[in-house]
Amino acid sequence: MKLKNYVLKLLLLSLILTLSSCNSTTSLSNSTSSIAAESSQTEIFISTADSSETSQSSSQDYISTDGEVSDTFSEVPSEEPSIDVSIDTSIEESKDISSESSEEMSEESSEETSEESSEDTSTVQGGFSEPEGSTHKSENNASFETNCQDEGALKIMGEIADIASKYNKVTVYYTDVSQKYYFAFGADLIHNTASTIKAPYAAYILKSGADLSEVLTMEKRHVQGGSGVIKNKEVGTEFTVSELIRYMITRSDNTAYEMLLERYGTKGFKEYSSDLGIDFKLPSGGYTTCTIREMATYLLDIYQYRDTERGKTLIKHMKNCSYSLQIPKAVSHSVAHKFGFIYEGKAFHDMGIVYAPSPYIELIFTRIDGTVYDTKAFLEIGKKVEELNQYLSEEY
Repeated sequence: MKLKNYVLKLLLLSLILTLSSCNSTTSLSNSTSSIAAESSQTEIFISTADSSETSQSSSQDYISTDGEVSDTFSEVPSEEPSIDVSIDTSIEESKDISSESSEEMSEESSEETSEESSEDTSTVQGGFSEPEGSTHKSENNASFETNCQDEGALKIMGEIADIASKYNKVTVYYTDVSQKYYFAFGADLIHNTASTIKAPYAAYILKSGADLSEVLTMEKRHVQGGSGVIKNKEVGTEFTVSELIRYMITRSDNTAYEMLLERYGTKGFKEYSSDLGIDFKLPSGGYTTCTIREMATYLLDIYQYRDTERGKTLIKHMKNCSYSLQIPKAVSHSVAHKFGFIYEGKAFHDMGIVYAPSPYIELIFTRIDGTVYDTKAFLEIGKKVEELNQYLSEEY
């Protein structure tokens, strides 16, 4: 009997130990999963185009380790080996678009439907005619180029150059839209285009006379990580070309860009660039390198296209980009712009048409190593460039 009781106690003890082990394993597994989930997501803040200040999103947005601002950023390999800039990333909204954004999208869709009914095949000629300039020095010995000889303007330009010199490989370009005067600081430094390339690519499609009502189907091969919202839709979802252009500009949507690249390729874009006097190579991957002089040419062409129906639509999209903490935050006028961002100091850019009483274009391309909230350089430079433009418009 004693032996029997002893055996029963041993069996009971064994059962208790087994159950305790199972509970510990489950708890450890749940704890590990929780830690993994937390470590893979870093909360950020997203600014919409009509926000005056950075505010926390109503739904959580995240920066992933593989990618431009987003609920995740994407890393898009560049086929350009000449400099160490191998990825591109872009701003995107969270998976849950706000009701206000949904209404905006619906309104834009109806406008585009009517726009598509009368195809605009206008071939507005663009171009860039930079006046002959010379090199000047700021008070702190920073070199810049301009064709302006006004002492007041040169002083402001020198201050811009000094500000830009404080940051990592910051380059700045300014010209009024009539191209009477220009200012260039580091304008021949080569940068990765990052997502700024999406604006001229959109202009190329629109100016080519493409059928904007054509429907394209999102296949698995098109889905790109990071920037964009349509990747969250089911494979097989259909979009018009017009819708894809809107997503590509307002949300910097990489999947939309991939679908448009597959449909329209890069050969026609090269011809479009050549017509503007740019020998620009765009690989099939859609990202490459550039100088701000080249991008200024595209931006002026977009401005010169503004009076056509399609040009107006592109400007509207650029005024409604989901991220507006750079040039738009610095100036007191509306801005049609496209930004680009790559982690680890590979690219952080913005380029825009500023609709001041005397409109101008401004480009600030950098290799600032930080986050999308490290915008101090853009704010300082943007305010000074606005001051320069106002001075020149009042004087001349």
